[in-house]
Amino acid sequence: MTTKSKVLIITFSFVIVLFSGFIFGHYVFTGKKETKSGIEKVVNRQQLNDNISDSRQNAITQTVAEVSPAVVGINVTEIREYKDPFGDMFGNDPFFRQFFGDRSFKQEVHGLGSGYIITDDGYIVTNDHVVGEATKVVVSLTNGENVDAEIIGKDPVSDIALLKINKKNLPFIKMGN
Repeated sequence: MTTKSKVLIITFSFVIVLFSGFIFGHYVFTGKKETKSGIEKVVNRQQLNDNISDSRQNAITQTVAEVSPAVVGINVTEIREYKDPFGDMFGNDPFFRQFFGDRSFKQEVHGLGSGYIITDDGYIVTNDHVVGEATKVVVSLTNGENVDAEIIGKDPVSDIALLKINKKNLPFIKMGN
């Protein structure tokens, strides 16, 4: 086979692939297909997009839309005490204590978490690890309002905490039994 015949075969193959791509693209992108009886109109692009959008509505998306207003952000302020790791070694000796002091310090630590409102009068369920040993808890509602909260109770074993804010007529999540 000569070089000239190889170039001719490659060129011919390229033209056939290119032509078939144009034909395929024409029928796909114009929304028409060829049938025995002629050209039949198929679902247009807008109808296809509407169908995809409608199919995105399922039990999960509907539940998220329903409960989202009752989900809250929780901002926590906690005071933690840190001790020098060498403080125990020298801390009991009055000689070293006169030079180095107590060697412990307190630091304000901020934390974030989430929770959800379970009653319309402001009871909120969150995790115990979120509130920890908090000295101040502020709840951020979905409308952007920040409200101080009180820790009603908590259980570190089940990692559950109950908070209360002084607001009425709040959106809440209905609990099952």
